[in-house]
Amino acid sequence: MSPGYRGADCTFWALYNSEPEKVGCTLHFINQGIDTGGLIAHTMRELDKGDEELVLFWRGVRDSAEVYADFLQRFAAGQVFGRAQPAKGKLYQVKHRTATAERLVAQRVLCGYPDVELPQRVPWIASEPGKASVNK
Repeated sequence: MSPGYRGADCTFWALYNSEPEKVGCTLHFINQGIDTGGLIAHTMRELDKGDEELVLFWRGVRDSAEVYADFLQRFAAGQVFGRAQPAKGKLYQVKHRTATAERLVAQRVLCGYPDVELPQRVPWIASEPGKASVNK
């Protein structure tokens, strides 16, 4: 999820970094950067023991489609969204994904996600009071 995770394979990297609470998707405006546009919403899923990276990723894609449709209705009704990202975060690229990293994530998936209770949730990010939408 932006801003902490930008670029490729962000689900993988959140698991690799032992941050399963940051597995999810970000709905944001598109600008010239990579995943740097104004934030609209985060979509986060519950995690179950044994949930593999691709299961989590595709669940996020599915749920994001529903959130996107909800956003369009809210936007059409006049709600204003978009807040500048508070930090730059880290940009991950496919070339950073090594066999050693793959093995570590596989091991973590087998062990589950201890001390993490994450129900499904969608925090909406309205524009700051008194400011116009950040759509860049």
